[in-house]
Amino acid sequence: LNQTKVEAYSMQQRVATVITRHPQYTSPDPIDNDIAVVQVNQPFKFASHVQKICLYDGTQKISVTGCLASGWGAESFEDQSQLSQILKKVQMDHVDHDICQKQLRLALKKENFVLSDSFLCAGGNENDLCVGDSGAPLVCPVAGEENKFVLTGLASYGVKCFTENPGVYTNVLKFIDWIRVV
Repeated sequence: LNQTKVEAYSMQQRVATVITRHPQYTSPDPIDNDIAVVQVNQPFKFASHVQKICLYDGTQKISVTGCLASGWGAESFEDQSQLSQILKKVQMDHVDHDICQKQLRLALKKENFVLSDSFLCAGGNENDLCVGDSGAPLVCPVAGEENKFVLTGLASYGVKCFTENPGVYTNVLKFIDWIRVV
């Protein structure tokens, strides 16, 4: 990243020592099981701006509204070369799977497009991530617990950026057992 703007907090850089991709991962057509577990060479140092997040395992009651996604990706689809110099976040809601599939069929101009149940959708109405944000977290609030969130999704793909179309996120709940054994 160039230094035209400076992130308020210092970065922690780690080296990936093991990357375990899901054994049934497919891409590009169709994209499915889009998840990997990355092990790094040393632990991160927790601070006010670096915290752990619990995985959504289905036992927590979550709100599908008021979720947050964050990333350093492009700030516009037209200029993908300009990645953000600061971590951005955007508030968005989950979108019903069937509604999302219908919207994506129209946007992709593929009437037979099937959105795998390994994905969930969120955003739309210009609330979105963009190119360079793949793998970014989608966290949703735990109902009844102030300032507690769980990881429900990982940014996978979308149709352009900042449009009426929702973004597509790997559904963490669908992979919780696999994540635990990796």
